[in-house]
Amino acid sequence: MPRRKPVKPWSDADLKTLRRLAGRESTRTISKQLKRSEGAVRFKAWAERIKLRRPAKSSATAKAAAKAAVKKGVAKKSAVNARR
Repeated sequence: MPRRKPVKPWSDADLKTLRRLAGRESTRTISKQLKRSEGAVRFKAWAERIKLRRPAKSSATAKAAAKAAVKKGVAKKSAVNARR
């Protein structure tokens, strides 16, 4: 059986960074900054009851993204008409 890697304990600075970045940055970005796996970051956030989800984009941002996709020819015309 392979040996497990020793667990790096969470310091107060790590938790402070997690709380500061949660909801603003992606889990991947947070994990790279903390030098931990994404799973470790998700689990610790869950254990500390910290929400990692970022707020949804506004409808204006979604419309702008749809228009940009149409210009690139990515979106179907029917999908664009449904959003207007």
